[in-house]
Amino acid sequence: MSAPAPDRFPSNLCRQHPTAEVQGIDLAEHMLAVGRANVQRLGLGKRIRLEKMDAKALPYSDGSSAAIMSNSIVHHIPEPFRVLAEMARVLEPGGVIFVRDLLRPESDRDV
Repeated sequence: MSAPAPDRFPSNLCRQHPTAEVQGIDLAEHMLAVGRANVQRLGLGKRIRLEKMDAKALPYSDGSSAAIMSNSIVHHIPEPFRVLAEMARVLEPGGVIFVRDLLRPESDRDV
């Protein structure tokens, strides 16, 4: 069995866990549009919600999330520690954080 495509983590999670609910965030409206089209196509609109927001200042209560996943975004963030701190803040005790990313380029020239 091959690993799920990275951009399909939310839909694969929902398929494997019938009660899972996913809140996806991004600052890029064009990425949210792609995600919303995929969610609609898969019929998962009641279980996957996508919103534009800054991961460095989440509007969620402390300890409000059972799991947090981040896929290939941290290297795009100028101050990634703030994002990681927010993940830890909103994670419930005993929850799971999964961060998968690339190496951050040394400069814009190396992108």
